[in-house]
Amino acid sequence: MSKITLKQARKAYEGLNYNWERDEERHYCETYDVDDANDIPTSELKEHDYKNLRVLGDFLYQEKPDYQKQVKEILFEYISEKDREEVFNRIITEIGVKKWNDIFMKYNWIIEDTNFYGHVIKKIFLK
Repeated sequence: MSKITLKQARKAYEGLNYNWERDEERHYCETYDVDDANDIPTSELKEHDYKNLRVLGDFLYQEKPDYQKQVKEILFEYISEKDREEVFNRIITEIGVKKWNDIFMKYNWIIEDTNFYGHVIKKIFLK
């Protein structure tokens, strides 16, 4: 069996959701005596096929992690000069080398001296 992509899963969900959402929402409202099920957060819905559709939708369309924010939070924990190597190692451990490089490319951060990671961290704070 071939691997199913996120795009394929979303397309399949959208087809089912288009056909079933209104009926399931109406049935949920009748079953649980609710005026508008859309006003209820997914996590607070009671067990029902309407909730199942919402859970799938929430999962398939969740936001991607904000790696820039994650990097900044890590950096602010380690502000002193002596901790800069530890900062770099933690970033690589928690988000990986590829994501680290992607962040620099995405936000056009400049690395003037790739051999001295303290300098890289200074550039992050300057931006």
